[in-house]
Amino acid sequence: MSNRAGNYSCELEIRWSDFDQSGEVTDTTYIELAREARLRFVKDTWIRRGFTAPPMVVRHLEVDYLKPLLFGMEQVKVELTVQAVTASSYTLRHELRDERGDVVAVVDCVLVAFDFDSRRQVELEPALQLMLTEYQAAADGDQ
Repeated sequence: MSNRAGNYSCELEIRWSDFDQSGEVTDTTYIELAREARLRFVKDTWIRRGFTAPPMVVRHLEVDYLKPLLFGMEQVKVELTVQAVTASSYTLRHELRDERGDVVAVVDCVLVAFDFDSRRQVELEPALQLMLTEYQAAADGDQ
């Protein structure tokens, strides 16, 4: 796990069951890997800073498959950056990299804070908005 200047990254194992009969990681596995990295991001950044993770739902998910992950690869590195923050949502970019460091897929995900009792979108805590905005600003500074 790495947590520097607006970027968060983690290494995830690729399981034998993630491969299809042609020896490539399945398309849904890329989405599952992005989700796992997102959960680790929440745990390692929000929860460690004392925030309660609000219920979030995916509003939009977009995947660009650039290169296959092939049988024999054991790990993938996922780098997350905060792309946008609003009062009730944020956008994360997940870059999945193979063992050589090549980007194999880019997953953009818009997440919305949601109240399941009222079944409505709600605002993020101001302190959480600020933290996400700081990550976004730091990521923008890296470019």
